[in-house]
Amino acid sequence: MTEDGGQVDQKNLLVTEIEAAEDARPVLYEGEELPSLTKDRFERGQSVILIPAFSRAHETYAIGAAEFPGLFDQPFMGWITGVALDDLERVRPMVFDSSRGTAHEDGALVLHVKLPADRTANVEILNLFEQDGFGPEISFTGPVTFGEIAYILLNQTMVRLQLHGQEQAPVA
Repeated sequence: MTEDGGQVDQKNLLVTEIEAAEDARPVLYEGEELPSLTKDRFERGQSVILIPAFSRAHETYAIGAAEFPGLFDQPFMGWITGVALDDLERVRPMVFDSSRGTAHEDGALVLHVKLPADRTANVEILNLFEQDGFGPEISFTGPVTFGEIAYILLNQTMVRLQLHGQEQAPVA
């Protein structure tokens, strides 16, 4: 994100400094551990999650996160990591744990951040995308769960990738 809006940039790295942080610890949650991704957080703080696109962790989180214990008890935000669409056939989305020098194609990397007693985190949604008229409008009637919405959006994303990338190899 720049002063002019969203930007694609393959030369720079986005760094967010959390000035109020008293402590922080990165934790990789894999496989069966994923539903317990809040167990290592601080009593006061926030968590930031990164999950590689198209991974098993991405699917598990999209479908089941609403049922993860304690997920909504503290601010929790994050991104699904990806790669340039032109690179999908040769590069896999990953997460990088610089504290251990490791890279992962699956799993959720969560940075748990401790905040001082007089500070709280506030998470808001920023959506850079607008519907392009290609797919159906997404709407919901009646009560739906977060998991149902995530599942629908995940499937919508997969359908759009299939339709737009028919000349490319399928995304696994």
